[in-house]
Amino acid sequence: MRPLSRVRVLDLTNMPPWSYATLLLAELGAEVIKIEQPGVGDTTRKLAIRGDVSILHLIVNRGKKSIAINLKSKAGRDIFYRLCQVSDIVIIGFNPSTTRRLGIDYESIRKLNERIIYCSISAFGYGGKYSGLSAHDINIMALTGALGMMKQENGRPIVPGVLLADFATALTAVLGILSALLERQVSGRGKQLDITMFESVFPFISLFIAEYLASGKVPRGGEHVLMGGLPCYNVYETKDGRYITLGMPLEPHIWEKFCKTVGREDLIEKQYDSKATEELRQLFRTKSLEEWVEILYSKVECFAPVLELDEALKSELVAERDIVFSKDYPNLGPVTILSTPSCIRSEEITAHAPELGEHTEEVLRMLGMGNEEITALKREGAIM
Repeated sequence: MRPLSRVRVLDLTNMPPWSYATLLLAELGAEVIKIEQPGVGDTTRKLAIRGDVSILHLIVNRGKKSIAINLKSKAGRDIFYRLCQVSDIVIIGFNPSTTRRLGIDYESIRKLNERIIYCSISAFGYGGKYSGLSAHDINIMALTGALGMMKQENGRPIVPGVLLADFATALTAVLGILSALLERQVSGRGKQLDITMFESVFPFISLFIAEYLASGKVPRGGEHVLMGGLPCYNVYETKDGRYITLGMPLEPHIWEKFCKTVGREDLIEKQYDSKATEELRQLFRTKSLEEWVEILYSKVECFAPVLELDEALKSELVAERDIVFSKDYPNLGPVTILSTPSCIRSEEITAHAPELGEHTEEVLRMLGMGNEEITALKREGAIM
């Protein structure tokens, strides 16, 4: 039995990061019912396609049930309302105005089930001047100041390849939901969780915020100790055009060992001297990445080569931690799948990702509907 084995989740999300949030709940044992638009499905199904199947869908929607309901129809909403009465959690990624227009906002759902935990995920929340505005990861990174700290040497902000705001929000949502479940055990009542992408980023830059509040100085790329301002915490190009990293901002003993290993004892006293950065740039250009790995790897801590994604996924460390594994799928054969940290191991994962609407009839029968009622709902377009 897993921790959430008696919990039912209604998943009304339409973006990959939010699907990851409900994946974590599913792998903790929750019954996750993904409510999708008939004939369309969520965005996840349209990304990372191999053949005619989304690999992303196979990863983030495994272990869930899919029902196809038209929430714009009265009959479709009635099905949703009935599901809310027998569920514990609703996770919804719609615009606030959309939930109110459809009648699936928190106030409407709470009247049906006062124990429901209603987790709304949006860019800026359900109140205030920016409520209802849409934004994606790069916009949120820009507005929080995080992107302003990610600049090239010419001062131009980079386009981050990591969706920090998106997945920070997913993790924040899961944390809030688990906390609300514990609170409900005492109070007997549910609550609304107003999770925003905007707020979810700030914990990840809290160190820089604290330093700014303490000194009044804005952290800047190329100057800050964690943004290329120190020789001991930096990225260096190798002879063959690859890159390595050093990360020793707080460990003089590791820096000293590094300097001795590369034969540059003269740099031991220059750990925090920015002028030494250029000396290290020249040093690392004298050998290839493979040569530096041979010299430093496992001998000096806080050193690592910059791997390309394919190299990382094939690495010994990824294999040791069981981060990816192979699973056979009909018409696809073996597919490499990403595991979830600290939930369950790969050998325990047996559930597949559902076809669009695969469990519609199963869920409706769970609600007590018979063949005639289900047929009528299909005929009027309320379900698929």
